[in-house]
Amino acid sequence: MKNFSTIPSGQKINTLICTCDVTGFARLSREKGIEAVLCLMNDFTSLVNERIKTSSGSIIKYIGDSALIIFPEDAVDEGVALLLSLKKDIETSFSRRNLRNRITFSLHFGEVIVARFKPFDTIDILGDAVNTAFLIDRGDYRGRFVITPQVFRKLKPETRKKFHKYTPPVVYLAE
Repeated sequence: MKNFSTIPSGQKINTLICTCDVTGFARLSREKGIEAVLCLMNDFTSLVNERIKTSSGSIIKYIGDSALIIFPEDAVDEGVALLLSLKKDIETSFSRRNLRNRITFSLHFGEVIVARFKPFDTIDILGDAVNTAFLIDRGDYRGRFVITPQVFRKLKPETRKKFHKYTPPVVYLAE
């Protein structure tokens, strides 16, 4: 999505949305201190920047120990393959530093609106699809690579083989 920055504010686009979040970040900062946190974040952001800049994806922003990344609608398979590889590379980097941290990748496909905010002309994406991407990385999925059915349906058959359906147990809640 090399031309993402040229999309006008207010335009709606369909896109692959990825949130990636480092697990155990608070524990790491408590146990090992700020130096370990800085090393971890330097490894994380360096690998993400290096890999995304050579693809059709765009990094929207970093949020603490997380990143928000998008890929165009016609590059869902490319994005999924790249992000699967990136997860492995990031976790290998953490392991070399004897860090137990993992990284959660949560992917959703849907419509977003491109927003430009003044006075710094920052670009962001907004919409329910973004919220969905952020909300699926909870609980059992921490440290995993999770895609929604909307992403799965966009994948080519050979890419689909890398995934299996996970259906959590049904529960009933009282108000």
